[in-house]
Formats: sequence, structure tokens, C-alpha cells
Amino acid sequence: MVLVFSILCGAIVHTNRLRGSSSSDISESAAADETTNIDSFFREQSILLNPPRYFARYHGSQGRQLVQRCASKVIEDDDNTDFTIFESVGGSESIPCLDMLKQSADVLSVEEDYPAWAFASVADRTLAYQSIRHLKEQIPWGIIETQADSLEQGGANVTICVVDTGVAAKHPDLHTSRITGVDRGDRNWKWDQDRAGHGTHVAGTITAVAGNNIGVRGVGNFQLMVVRALGDSATGYESDIWKAVQICIDKKVDIINLSLGTAQMSTYAKDLYTKAVEEYGIIMVAAAGNSADTTKYYPASHPSVISVGAINMAGKRFFSSVSNDQIELVAPGEQILSTAVATHAVHTPDGFAFPANRVVGVPNYAVTGDLVTCKAGSTCNDAKDGGICLIDISSAKSSLEDVMMGCKNGGGAGAVFYNSDKPLDKIDSIYVMGQDAIPVIAVSKNTGLTLTQNLEDSKDSTYEVVIGDSGGDNVEYIWQNMSGTSMATPHVSASLALLKSHFPDCSNHQLRYALALKAQHPDGGCNQEYGYGVIKVKDAFEWLGGKDGCDWDVPHRSAGGCTTLD
Repeated sequence: MVLVFSILCGAIVHTNRLRGSSSSDISESAAADETTNIDSFFREQSILLNPPRYFARYHGSQGRQLVQRCASKVIEDDDNTDFTIFESVGGSESIPCLDMLKQSADVLSVEEDYPAWAFASVADRTLAYQSIRHLKEQIPWGIIETQADSLEQGGANVTICVVDTGVAAKHPDLHTSRITGVDRGDRNWKWDQDRAGHGTHVAGTITAVAGNNIGVRGVGNFQLMVVRALGDSATGYESDIWKAVQICIDKKVDIINLSLGTAQMSTYAKDLYTKAVEEYGIIMVAAAGNSADTTKYYPASHPSVISVGAINMAGKRFFSSVSNDQIELVAPGEQILSTAVATHAVHTPDGFAFPANRVVGVPNYAVTGDLVTCKAGSTCNDAKDGGICLIDISSAKSSLEDVMMGCKNGGGAGAVFYNSDKPLDKIDSIYVMGQDAIPVIAVSKNTGLTLTQNLEDSKDSTYEVVIGDSGGDNVEYIWQNMSGTSMATPHVSASLALLKSHFPDCSNHQLRYALALKAQHPDGGCNQEYGYGVIKVKDAFEWLGGKDGCDWDVPHRSAGGCTTLD
């Protein structure tokens, strides 16, 4: 007998499924310890998954030849570009070769192609997944908090470019006819495929269908242009971001949503983002980051980009949201319910599909082995020779990392966790990377007990299982609660689109000014935690209406943070 487990990279807190499970089928997964530096974790994951590479600009063929001499592998280089993206020669030759390029008059610049990742996180360590067949339509709290539920969309067409992991355009709670995109042939990425679920979640906050009796409603019915900048692991490179932004510019969009970023910014990206805003009149909105410190991430901390922090359901700064002098606005970012996809499930030979959730931080490769039951916290010798450990964690006395290592130390290739006592109780996060971790998934009490019974029924034969992402187009359309500045950002992008739909002649600077002016700061004023405060789109709409349109001047160009109004 063979079971197939498919798992997804992402930090997800609460899941509502369209199909495949009963309303009582509850499963649990990782939630973050508030002391965990979440962006640091995903940055490290991005570095592990994406080898170091560089980006060089040059004059003519001689500069191009020099760059190619330093390249162990050319990623992108053709006659239509004046740049080369490459992996450098290794070992002791790497630094001297790069230094030679930087000193050459034929080479304009050589910079690292910085790792990039999605800015989603888990909300807290007490939440669990819940899986049900259908979700009756509800209005997420973020839509209400930002006043988007109190303002009808205007008559002007507005296009938002979602630069992310793609969007599952066939999700039944999205406006399929209003979503289009551009494939990334250079990366073999399809815009309408999203195995990470992150971009689909962002899209749902912007434009989930209202009045269809399922799922959630978004801010409005806007046109979406989708361009991928991250792969299935929700990671990539800075060049993936700026190439996606360039496509958005070429498609003449109004707003670009970037719920992602890097820890550094190249001069090329800096110049492009300035041009997008100042020359093409686009509004760029980006997630500030989730490292719970004062780190500046990009594009959010570029002065032409609106940097968005996150608040929790109590109206206070979400614990992981960064604080720095580029934070301009904040929006709801805790437990944001929206559209998503799942690539993980338990498929049995008799055709049943049980939901399974990934434990954050463990590998996503496929492994095959005989399923065996193991005691939590003990070395599972029955898993020798690559077995898959089925572990009831209700009796665990140690961390779940230790539980996982008990499986690995016994020879196990992967593990399945469930809780027989408290199916809705928390499961602590496992942030283990590299060679010490094996694939782990979490299933519900019902699923765990069913698998245990199946093992007993097949005690005279082996019970082989496969853990890993099944790949292809096999996805399940679901709804999930996710948290982080990634989730706050589309509230701002969509609110700006609402304003643009009523005031199409207003410039990007005017709309940015209005939203900042009417934001509500919990203590008044502007600071590095909240910027100008929580966006209130109806108040901004009424203020613009009182101005009789757009025949007025913004006092000055914003440089981000608390400079927009001052």
C-alpha cells in the first residue's frame, strides 16, 4: 500500500479547505515562537536554496568578455542586454576576478544578486490549523479595519501588478476573468501557477470575489497583472524582483504590490524603482519585513516606495514587524484570512485524500519508506533503513526538534506528527535546516488514528509511504490565515486602487499623500513603529472629495517614512 504526502513551503497558521476533508478533520502545524527572527530564518533558507551569484553591467563586447571570464556559470546573457547574471568562479580565484571586473573601465558595475524571499510569517505559537470542506463567505477583519468594506469601488479601471510567487488563477474565490499575467521564460515560471500559496493569498486580499457565498471578500474587483519573482520555495534573487517590476512597468500598471524583499539593494534596482515612480507614475508598495528589529529591507526601504508595517488584531504593532525610519503606513497583518492553495495531502490507495500540513523549517524533498509507529522523544529503531515515523506528540516531554531527531537517529527518513489528546492545541515550531532536518508533516488526530489503525491492519506486511511535494498542477484550493507584513501590504495597495478608481486623475504622489494624511496613529503623529498609522481608506476618499478632485499640489516628494507629509 502506498500513501503520498505532499508538503508546501510557507508559514501558515490556519487553513480552510474547499475539498478533501470533513468538518471534524482538524490538523495542526507550526506556529512561531515570538522570539524567533522569522525573516532571518527565511533569508537563510533562501541562501541555502539559491547559490551565490552576481550581476554585472558593462560597455560593449570587451566588457562582456571580461565578465564571462569570471563566470563559472552564465545565468543570463544575450545580445539584447547590457548585463550578465552569473555564478562566479569558485575558490581562491573568485575575489580577485570580481575585483578585476570592478576596476575595469569596460565594466560599469558588479554587484551581488541578493537572495530574496516572501515576507510572510506565522502569527503566534498558540494557533492551529483547521480544515473544513467549505467556508461560508466572511469579511476578513483587515477589510473592516481599513474601512474598505465601507467604500464602494469607483468607475475607473485600475490595474495592480502582483509581484510574488504567482497566483492560482483558477481559485473559485478569485475573479478569474480579471486576472492576467506574464510568464517568466527565463526562469520557466508560469504566472498562473503558485505552489507556495503566498501570491494567491495576497491576491485574495486585493480582489477575492464578494457575494458568492464562499470564502472571503477582497477590497475590490480590480484588474490583476501577475508576474512571478519567487519560485515554489518562495525564494529567489533580487534580479527576479527587478525584472518582474520592469514587466509591470512595460504593462503600464497603476500599482505594484511587493510582499517580498531582500536585505540589500543594488544600484540597478534603486534606479529602476525611482524611474517607476517618478517617470511612469506608478505607486510601489512593499512589505517592510518581519525580523522584529530595525533592519531595512528592500524594495520597501527605497525612498520612492511605500514601506508597510503590520498591526495585530488589537491595533498594536505585530510582534515581528520591523521598526525603522522608512515605515510609512501600517495595516492589518495578523491572522489574515484569504485565498490560498495546498500542495500537501495524504493520498491513500483507496482514493481518500487526507489533509497534511508542513512543519516549518524542514526539507521539502521526497522520501519513501515503510510507515512505523514511534514513541515521541525516543530513538525510533523501528525506523531503521529509511522508515517513516508516525508519532503521537501528545506525550512529548521534549521539543519537537528532539522528537524529529529521535526519528532520524533511529534511521528514519521522514516523520508524521499528530496529537491524539488535543487536536486543536499548539505544535511548537521546528526551525531546523541543513543536514540535521528530515521532512516532517503534521496531520489531524483523525488522520493519525486512521494511519495507526491501517498499520495494525497490515501488521503482516509493510505499509509504504511517500513524503514529498507531488509537483505538477495538482493543487487544492483552500483558504488560510497567514500573518506578517506580506499580508499587510495588499491592504495598502488595494486601498490605493480604491482611491484611484474614484480619482483617476490624481497622481501617485497625491494618492500617497492622502492615504498617509488620514491614517490613524495610536498615539498621534508619526514614528518608526507605525509610520503615520493604520490606513483608513474611506477617510482618505472623503478628504480627496473635499478637495474637489486632483487640482492641488503635494507639498514635496516623499522620501519614505515620516517625510510624506512633513
